[in-house]
Amino acid sequence: IRLISEGKIGEAEAICRQLLVVDESNFVAMRLLSICGDGESELAKSAEKLAGTDPVSHNSLGMACLHARRPEDAIGHFLKSSELDVDSEGPPFNIGSCMMMLGRCDEALTSFTKAHKKSGSERSAIGMACAMAEMLDMDEAINTLEKVLNSNPNSTSAKTNMASILHLAGRWDEAWPFYPSRLEHYDYAIQLIKKIGLPMWDGASRPCERLVAFSEQGIGDVINSWHMVPELERRFPKTKVGLLVPKSIQPMMKLQGMHVIDDVSGFQQCCSMMDLPGLMKMSREDVKRSFKKLSVEGTC
Repeated sequence: IRLISEGKIGEAEAICRQLLVVDESNFVAMRLLSICGDGESELAKSAEKLAGTDPVSHNSLGMACLHARRPEDAIGHFLKSSELDVDSEGPPFNIGSCMMMLGRCDEALTSFTKAHKKSGSERSAIGMACAMAEMLDMDEAINTLEKVLNSNPNSTSAKTNMASILHLAGRWDEAWPFYPSRLEHYDYAIQLIKKIGLPMWDGASRPCERLVAFSEQGIGDVINSWHMVPELERRFPKTKVGLLVPKSIQPMMKLQGMHVIDDVSGFQQCCSMMDLPGLMKMSREDVKRSFKKLSVEGTC
């Protein structure tokens, strides 16, 4: 599945064929091989036949197609699974995920709502909120997430999505407190913080004397948030900030006068560059002014 999603079709096909040598009735391998062949319909039919009348098997076929980035194919399998098990939340939820991937947000909302009526689950409610936000119904999306958080205040998924939707709605002051939840929700962030090995600055008190501001996502996010570092140093002149960013962008950051580091030895705390506006309790206007200040000073 990973190889297919990366476009490495030849390698994926070889693995599928090896799987079928070991287990000639492995219907998921058959379906994936049909994707590799881009039109080997007999394999797809064989996989469908072997799945029989088992809704879980058809759902597995759908998940394989979905993760291989073939949402159109996945929808058919999920519909079959739903027909065989009308009470399960899984297939309609998965159909909603496919529709979101295809940009068909109204149909996604319908599917997530159907799933939610079956189970009342947190994930289906969050799916509804995401579909609403894509349809620019921000108020209803926020209301839906508030209900989730009233039931489960510790839901990192709900808080992460709430941060994104509040930002999209232009309600930045309200969004910032929810934003750090992504660092507990996504595995890449959890592993990165563990690797850095420093306590996080939470903004409740002044930062320590030596603080690491790290990048957590792509280079575009570094470029979009680096200007918060001078703002941090202006507010807390006793704090020395070390910037931990990918090597490919280090020369650019050095040209901007940033203190770039490769080693966190000697530093006492860390924070994500993308969290700096929230940690410093910056309003939307504060963020705009920080851009303007850099422009006036000629550093950007």
